[in-house]
Amino acid sequence: MSEKRAKQIRRASKRTASAPVGIVHIRAGYDAATPSINRSTVSHAVQDAVKDLTPAVLKELRKNSRYLDCNSAVYSGAVKRMTTLIVGTGIMATSSSKDVEWGNAATARYSEWGKSCDITGTSDMPALQQIIVRSMIVDGEIFALKTGDESGPRIQLIEAHQIADIVCNDVGRPLYYVPVGVDKGTGDGVPDGCYPAENVIHFFRQFRAGQRRGVPLFTPAINTARDVDELVSLEKAASKAAAKTVEIVKRKGGVAPRGVVARPASSTASTDTDARYREIVGPEGLVLDTDEEYEQVASQRPSTAWQGFIDFLLGVFCLAGDMPPSAFLQIKVGGADTRRDLASAQRVIEQWQQVVANKLRGFWEYCHENDKTPKPVDWQAVAHQFPRKLTVDDGRQNASDRADLACGAMTISEFAAMYGADGAEHIRELREEMHSVNPRLTPEQIDDLITKRLFGVEASAFAATPAATSEGKGETGSGSAGDAAASTGSVQATALNGAQVDALKELAMAVASGELPQGSAKAIARAAFPLVPEATISAIFDGITPTKQPAAVAA
Repeated sequence: MSEKRAKQIRRASKRTASAPVGIVHIRAGYDAATPSINRSTVSHAVQDAVKDLTPAVLKELRKNSRYLDCNSAVYSGAVKRMTTLIVGTGIMATSSSKDVEWGNAATARYSEWGKSCDITGTSDMPALQQIIVRSMIVDGEIFALKTGDESGPRIQLIEAHQIADIVCNDVGRPLYYVPVGVDKGTGDGVPDGCYPAENVIHFFRQFRAGQRRGVPLFTPAINTARDVDELVSLEKAASKAAAKTVEIVKRKGGVAPRGVVARPASSTASTDTDARYREIVGPEGLVLDTDEEYEQVASQRPSTAWQGFIDFLLGVFCLAGDMPPSAFLQIKVGGADTRRDLASAQRVIEQWQQVVANKLRGFWEYCHENDKTPKPVDWQAVAHQFPRKLTVDDGRQNASDRADLACGAMTISEFAAMYGADGAEHIRELREEMHSVNPRLTPEQIDDLITKRLFGVEASAFAATPAATSEGKGETGSGSAGDAAASTGSVQATALNGAQVDALKELAMAVASGELPQGSAKAIARAAFPLVPEATISAIFDGITPTKQPAAVAA
């Protein structure tokens, strides 16, 4: 390095060392943590969830949310749509106990209890589930009190504003719930009028550690929903005002033209000039002076810009509920985009369903815990089935569900629950229906029909035909597989579809025309249709008289 360059470096180092510290700017690692005059200041404190959700904050959130649910079509529609997607016709419960006999009885008992589980007697289980989910969306939470009457255990729903506080232990586990107007005590015991924690099921979604109370789902968009509601009201008023003015007559002097506006509508007075022009132009003619100008007004409200802004606000509102806008609003999107949005919405719905199902386990346990019959060790094991998933390919989804049922990937209870039915009850009704239609069916035949129906095979028209006996065993001298199937009462064993019937008809026609020997045709039929009884094959071909004998084959 040259001496000149070394001197330059030393002078630069001296200037840097002697420079004031204030002019050295160090950029922060996160721009969001750096205040700026171009942005407002966030006054929100960083504190625990319990301190964020004070009674005053919760009251204000619920008040605004309930107001919008009652008065905003957009807000109320989104709440109803979410409730329908989560609950549908009801979330069904079935026992998962390894004791199958007890599990079937417990499932039937719970289903029957669900018809009158509400303490008020006004709602069944699906209706309670609708109220619970709707309250979780609008109020953020709802409480279910385990109570009872002379008929047995019952459930009483308590709205969020009726619980003033939740008293917890040192680790945050609830000890008891304090209703409004009741002294919460010191925490040493459950005061009179309070609800012990073991008697209460708290339905809410927890998003933060230590969070004890739920908040409305659309909390981040409550103000946006109010803005949309107010903007729509103002635009409606402006559109009405603009629609009232359809014609304008301008006059330089500013005086209303004679015979057009100044004359009252009910007046029949007319001047000679008016009458003369009406005779020439007609009764609807309008005669203007030289200083007058006539203009028709066409309202341009609402404007395209206003509609675009409202669409933007509605999209923001939907995203606050963690749902794509197309799941709530009638938006024209392509097929691929529709499937993507529905798949995203389905993931959100499944999260809600799991939260609700985990809490509904308390209903199952409460229903069976006082049952006097002996219970297995795993009596609390329960599985919940949910409504059908969102789809735009209904036919394809139906075929997929039937295939899953046939291969065992889906149980009968799961399949029936998608349509709001109980699997065991559905099978029982099928049995009764089949027996009432054809009383000659045996229980074994009904079992076979039900199995085939669930696996997607059409029932045979020969369901009432008596099974073939072993008397007509034909040329072979022994019964075929079809005879065995028929003797066991298997109705589907002898059922042929249209293509198979056509194939047998072609064989019969070949025998009749002499193109094929009768014995060969029977052998082909046995090989092609091994489950068709030998007596049936003989009945088809024995009565055929060939019109010409088949040509002999040269040796």
